[in-house]
Amino acid sequence: MTMIQLRNVPEETHRALKVRAAQEGLSLSDYARKELEKLVERPTAQELLERLAALPPVEPSESPAEAVRAEREAR
Repeated sequence: MTMIQLRNVPEETHRALKVRAAQEGLSLSDYARKELEKLVERPTAQELLERLAALPPVEPSESPAEAVRAEREAR
């Protein structure tokens, strides 16, 4: 593993992170590592836009009014 060092973290942010880590029974380092791992699992906004752009366009099979009517009748 490698090390990351964070500097100039506002005191309020540091306190909030320590509280969250304690609530989960983790050290601040373990909590930060877990949160960073979750962060990199999510696509960035740019990646998401690229995925959406690669999808084929969706053509509605009915008019909006017909869709609303069908939804109301399904209830």
